[in-house]
Amino acid sequence: EGYAVWLAVNAVFEMLPVAAVIEDSILCLHGGIGSSLYHLTQLHELPRPARVDLKASSDLFRCLNDVLWSDPTDHDDQEGVMPNPRGPNT
Repeated sequence: EGYAVWLAVNAVFEMLPVAAVIEDSILCLHGGIGSSLYHLTQLHELPRPARVDLKASSDLFRCLNDVLWSDPTDHDDQEGVMPNPRGPNT
């Protein structure tokens, strides 16, 4: 029964929004912008259900991974994309 609940919860997560624009001025993302998000239209094109594939080669799946897993840095003086110290997909 626990495994069935886990599957059901993950099926819901695959349909949840990963981003929102608030009052036409604030972009709110699950993780961060990452290196592959260049335009808001990319967010509208993300596939649903959203299936995470860390070895994804398509632009859309790279964008999905970036939006989900690109955490901000702890220091404003760090620019660019850095590896997550916790590892990928965490």
